[in-house]
Amino acid sequence: MLRVAAQDLRFGLRMSLKNPGFTLVAVLTLAVGIAASTTVFSWIDSVLVRPIPGVTNGHGLLSFESRTPNGEFMGSSYPDYRDHRDHLKLLSGLAVTRPDPLSIGEEDHAERVWGDLPLPGEAKEAEACTDSVPDTHEISNRGPSM
Repeated sequence: MLRVAAQDLRFGLRMSLKNPGFTLVAVLTLAVGIAASTTVFSWIDSVLVRPIPGVTNGHGLLSFESRTPNGEFMGSSYPDYRDHRDHLKLLSGLAVTRPDPLSIGEEDHAERVWGDLPLPGEAKEAEACTDSVPDTHEISNRGPSM
């Protein structure tokens, strides 16, 4: 069995050396396929499979924001936040954030992205609710959201 495998490997190497163009195309095709598969599986693992870092109860996360009847984003006010915080008893905590432009990357190749930061007065309250069910919202590039 081992002898047959060694003969097959020698034959494959001889054929590869006889047709270098085909060998190059085959190796490049395999390399691109492996790279694409690795990229897709890495993305799926980091985004869909692994939990969000620092969140102990990821299935309990929820996000909500105000929208008009036609689906457009509508900013929420601080009184709205206080009302939700005081009257939504099904939530263990509520944090309000505001979208801020951030730069990610190196000096010459920085990319502008939107990230959410807790509002200054609510940072301690946001930290207090991260142990059980922290609330967050999707990245948005408009007004404060809850």
